[in-house]
Amino acid sequence: MSPVSRGRKPKKRKKSGGGRKPLRGSPFATDLLRPVGRPDWFDPALAAAVAETAGLVPADSPRALEEATARLIGAQLHAADGLGATRYGAWTEELVGVLADRVLEGEAESWLGAWYCLHGLLSIAPAGMAEWVGEVVGELRPSLPQEARAQLPGWLADMPKVSATGELWRLIDVYGGRVGLIAGFRYPEPAEPTVYLLDLDISGFPVLASAGVHDNLQQAAAAWRDEVRPAAVNAEPRLVDDGADLQMLTHWDMGELFVTGNEPRTVMDNWYRSQRRVDDLIEALARRGVVLPPSRSLAADLDVEPAVKAFTVWYTARHGQAPAPEPTEALAAEWLEGALPGTEHAVSPRRVQFLLQLVGDWMDDDIAGRVRELLPEWIHWNAAETGLPAEFVEASLAAAAAGPH
Repeated sequence: MSPVSRGRKPKKRKKSGGGRKPLRGSPFATDLLRPVGRPDWFDPALAAAVAETAGLVPADSPRALEEATARLIGAQLHAADGLGATRYGAWTEELVGVLADRVLEGEAESWLGAWYCLHGLLSIAPAGMAEWVGEVVGELRPSLPQEARAQLPGWLADMPKVSATGELWRLIDVYGGRVGLIAGFRYPEPAEPTVYLLDLDISGFPVLASAGVHDNLQQAAAAWRDEVRPAAVNAEPRLVDDGADLQMLTHWDMGELFVTGNEPRTVMDNWYRSQRRVDDLIEALARRGVVLPPSRSLAADLDVEPAVKAFTVWYTARHGQAPAPEPTEALAAEWLEGALPGTEHAVSPRRVQFLLQLVGDWMDDDIAGRVRELLPEWIHWNAAETGLPAEFVEASLAAAAAGPH
C-alpha cells in the first residue's frame, strides 16, 4: 500500500457518453475508474454554482477573483464530498459548458458572472484544464457585446499569469508527520507578492490538510501553527534549497481515488488550486536548480530487519526478554511500508491511527491483536529515538488506546 506519484498536467482528451455534450477539446473524461452514469449531485451543484457567480463580479483584483472562484467551486465539491461521489473533473467540465452557454445567451443577469467565473478558473485550474478553459474563453470573446468588452477590467486577461517566485520555506511539527510549505507567488502587477501555504499530513499517505493564500511568510506560518497546534507551536520556517526536503511532493496524490468524504472545506476550496500552485512551484524551483527527487516505490525492497533488530535490543533491555518475533516483524513492516524517507520514527497520533486501520483491514485477528498489544512499546521506542517530549508521547499512546478513526 504505497502512495501513488502525482500525475501532473493532464492531457486534453475527448469525452464519450453521459451528461451534456462536452465542449471541444475537453480534458476531463479520463478516469477509467469512474462509475457508470451521471451522479445525482451534478445538477443541483451546477445550479447552485451558477447562481453564485454574480457574487464574483464585485472582485476588484486577480487575487480577489481567484479566492472567490476557489470558494465557489469548493462549496460544491465539499457538499458532494459527503455523498461519497466524486467525479469532480466531469462536473467541472459541465460547469464550464453551462457558463459558456450563459455567455453566449448574453442575458444581462447571468453572462457577466459566468464570464468572471471562467476567468477565475484560469487562475486556479491545473495546467491542462486551464489551457482548455482558455481556449473556451478565446472562442467566446468575439460573442461579447462590444460595449461590454470595453468596460471589462483589463486584469481579467491576466488571470492565468499568477506565477511562483521560486522562494519556498518549510515548517515541520514536533512529530515530523505534518509539514507546512510556504511558497512565494506573485499576482499580475501592480499586486504585491503573496505566499501560498500548503499544509501536508505525511503520517500516512501524504494528504492535503489545509491550504490558502496569505499576505506574507509570517502570516502563513502563524496560520499553519494555529492549524497544527500544539505540535507546531515552536516550529519556524526554514528556506528550502534541497529537493530532498520535498519528498512529500513527489509522492503526494490529489486524485479523486483518495477522497475519504471527511475533507475539510479548506481542502475542497483548494482542490484544484493546490495542484496548480504545486506545478507552478516545481517549475520555478527547477529554474533555480532545486529539483524534486524521482518517484520510487516506498514498498519495494523494503528491509525491516534493522528496525526489528534495534527495537528488539531496546525492548530486551527494558523488559529482560525479547519481544515475540512474529508481531514485531509484522508491526515493523506495516509501519515502514510507504513511509517517506526521514519519517521512519515519526510517531504522530495520526500515524498510529493509520497503522491501526491497516492492521484491522487485512491481518488475521490473532496477529492483529498481538501487534496492537506491542504498539505502545513501539511508540515508546520511536519516541526515544527522536527525543519526543513526554506530552506528545502520551498523545500517541492515547491514539493507540482509542483505536482507528
